[in-house]
Amino acid sequence: MSDPQPDIRLFKPFEEAFELMKVILFRPFNLSKWCVIGFAAFLSSLSTGGFHFNFGNWGNSSSSSPSGFSWRDTSPWVLLIIGVAVVLVGAVLLALWWVGCRGRFIFTDCVVRNRAAIAEPWRNYRREGNSLFLFSLAAVVILLFFGALCAVPVVLIWIKTQTDGFSWPGLVALLILIPLFILLIVCWAMALHFMVPMMYRQRCLARVAFGKVISLARNYPGDLLLYVLFSIGLTVVTAVLMIALMCATCCLVVIPYVGTVLTLPFFVVYHAFLLFYLRQFGSDYDVWEGLSPFPPSVQVSAPEPPALPSV
Repeated sequence: MSDPQPDIRLFKPFEEAFELMKVILFRPFNLSKWCVIGFAAFLSSLSTGGFHFNFGNWGNSSSSSPSGFSWRDTSPWVLLIIGVAVVLVGAVLLALWWVGCRGRFIFTDCVVRNRAAIAEPWRNYRREGNSLFLFSLAAVVILLFFGALCAVPVVLIWIKTQTDGFSWPGLVALLILIPLFILLIVCWAMALHFMVPMMYRQRCLARVAFGKVISLARNYPGDLLLYVLFSIGLTVVTAVLMIALMCATCCLVVIPYVGTVLTLPFFVVYHAFLLFYLRQFGSDYDVWEGLSPFPPSVQVSAPEPPALPSV
């Protein structure tokens, strides 16, 4: 029997998420539990692409650079060392990304079950974490390919400007492709955002969860759009608070893991908000389905009917 048409709300899940955060972190307060859940949140953040490496102007192959550097004069051993370094950096980034995908399920498990556990969810959700990693890797390759296509109009504009004047067709293509590329990145980020709870609840692979996200977006486009806009607003508010915390803690919040522990309530509230929001779409999306006891402080009981006047 299918679930009835869901009544999707926006503020109620956020209130429940805030209450659940207080249950997990403050009732009672346990520093050891706080640090373990903070470590789980830190692991999950490794898959968000927050690492940035600036390699400067290495792509300039001109033989007459200001420093006189030329790749043709470089020793083969130097080129070999550079190549090995690039491979090692890439391997480290992929390893961190893989750990981050597994960490998303660990952090979800900590929030759902109100516990500080790393090893057990790491083992239990190995299949789902690996599937998420491979699917995300394929998605990033596709996005990079599309990004390379977006770079073609830039090259055409530059070449045309150097020869025959400004290239208006190149500009039009650029104005079409760049917003489309940004939209694809946002859509993928939100799809990944919803996929993890679905995979956690239904123990399905990433491609199946992605199909379910597409189905939700097709059936409830307005509700999901409101969630995305509300999430963007939360992100802006969180960024302002993070800047304030950074000033108040002498930049301690930018230190890996330490910053996650200090700002753990934000992580828990935001992730719990997603879980409570998805819960409204039916039992297939309820990560607490079959789990007991459910935190009593976040249960929303129906209001009692008014007493009838006595005759």
